[in-house]
Amino acid sequence: MKPLWDPETYDLARRRIVPHFDEFYGTAAALVAELSPGGASPRVLELGAGTGIFSEAIARRVPGVRLELLDGSAGMLERAVVRLGKRPPLHVQAFTGTLPEGPYDAVVSAIALHHLDDAAKQDLYRRIFGVLAPGGLFLNAEEIAGRSARWEEIDVADHHAFCRGAGCSEEEMRELAAREVHDLCAPLETQLRWLEEIGYRDVEAPWRNFRFAIFAGFRPDDA
Repeated sequence: MKPLWDPETYDLARRRIVPHFDEFYGTAAALVAELSPGGASPRVLELGAGTGIFSEAIARRVPGVRLELLDGSAGMLERAVVRLGKRPPLHVQAFTGTLPEGPYDAVVSAIALHHLDDAAKQDLYRRIFGVLAPGGLFLNAEEIAGRSARWEEIDVADHHAFCRGAGCSEEEMRELAAREVHDLCAPLETQLRWLEEIGYRDVEAPWRNFRFAIFAGFRPDDA
């Protein structure tokens, strides 16, 4: 059996490790379609795009969207090209590098930025703010940490129970646990506060289920 994060099996594996998969990605994509400026053809940058799962969900809701995909893996991005049926601008680089030049109507990400430590997250959120158009949307669909050790234990247990119920083998559960050691999730409330301190307006988390949440903020029109 290939690893959960192998580009060839990544898409099917997502459904075994992301609870409420369709609702999670569908809600995030619907919010991008509804809230990003740019009319029928918003310019959207996805960070940590992987095989393009999130970008595809956005494209279904906004047929005229102008997508750009950024990821550290060229192999993942080539899978995204196949999925999308076209080759949007691709940026093979780490989150810590200089972001592509905006302005973007929306910068989005899904289950990718939790690999950054707190300082790196805040730095990235500032750089995202800098490439957003006035009124632009930053939306992150992400794994988060519990507010306390007790809630962290509850959230992780719920996630693992879902993965087993969705068909993850014990080998895959060991792989998941090994990767979680390196996760650097931050509490939702902390990240919302960071966004407000940077200058994002109308910061909110419209969707949450245990360890997974969707949160967003806007660059002010006059920034």
